[in-house]
Amino acid sequence: MNKTIPLARILVLLFGCLAQSSIAQPPNDAPRQMRRSVPRPSGYLTNNAQIKSLLKPTVAPAAAATVRVFGDGHAVALGTVVAADGLIVTKASQLAAKLECQLADGRKLPATVVGQDEATDLALLHVDAKNLVPIVWAAAPAAPGSLVAATGPGEGPTMIGVISDVPQPMPGPTRRNVQHGWLGISVGSVGEGPEVQGVSPESAAEKAGLKSGDQIKRVDGAEIHSADQLIGTLSKMPANKKVTLVVGRKDKQLELEATLGRSPGRLPQDNWGGGPFSDRRWGFAAVIPHDLAIAPKDCGGPLVDIDGRCLGVNIARALRVTSYALPSSVVQKTVEKIQARAKPL
Repeated sequence: MNKTIPLARILVLLFGCLAQSSIAQPPNDAPRQMRRSVPRPSGYLTNNAQIKSLLKPTVAPAAAATVRVFGDGHAVALGTVVAADGLIVTKASQLAAKLECQLADGRKLPATVVGQDEATDLALLHVDAKNLVPIVWAAAPAAPGSLVAATGPGEGPTMIGVISDVPQPMPGPTRRNVQHGWLGISVGSVGEGPEVQGVSPESAAEKAGLKSGDQIKRVDGAEIHSADQLIGTLSKMPANKKVTLVVGRKDKQLELEATLGRSPGRLPQDNWGGGPFSDRRWGFAAVIPHDLAIAPKDCGGPLVDIDGRCLGVNIARALRVTSYALPSSVVQKTVEKIQARAKPL
């Protein structure tokens, strides 16, 4: 009698064979030339093309529920469709001013923010679309060592890895403690107030039209009298905040509007390599640690098991070999909380 072999069993067998072939070595006394001729596969074995091909049909629904989020014309995050009528959850601290979502079918639609949650760094977006494919949530967490995958919009899987540990709290500094609003200037106190002495390329300052030699007199109506006061004022403001600057330029007074960026601060762990890392990667009540190298601009997408069920939403790239996902139960409760306090769409 023919029996269908479960996909999980096929993957285990295939992964075991690949791993075994990669560690096969000739005897220590073998000639040097023979040792050199032994083929060694390159790359992370769980991302082998054969395994990806086997998983593609099972993760297809999750890929259909994945969107690409654009902010001010740039890819800033992924998103996970949580309702067929256009609700999408994503990573809040990655968002910019003008938002669009590219769906799995290629459509690119304007998006609005329904609400955000600081504790989880999640944002709920809405696009004007119907009959979207929502994600299918897993009924229970997966055990450490389980194979998991990430998907892109209509793609899958883009990356495969394993769960590193059980869901656990990840305390530490929040985004507000580590990252703050960043104008992108060097400044010194000259004469009656702070003077711009340099402007970083592609910074909020450059986009707003600030130039070297400008004297910053007011920020959002508050008078500024020194460089230290300016730095202190900006450090209390979050990224993406729009501020009005009154500046003196030669014999003119100008009013400029700037949307603050994120301060490019570094932490000791960043020196281990393997970045870039997410600005907000601590201060979560519960995360699922895994070893997929999720880029910051790919956070917000689903983390799925080998049956395509969503275990959670990728929320941060934390270390060289560690990324975090918020458990599905946390994501669902957060979405309900945001909806409960939001205005009706």
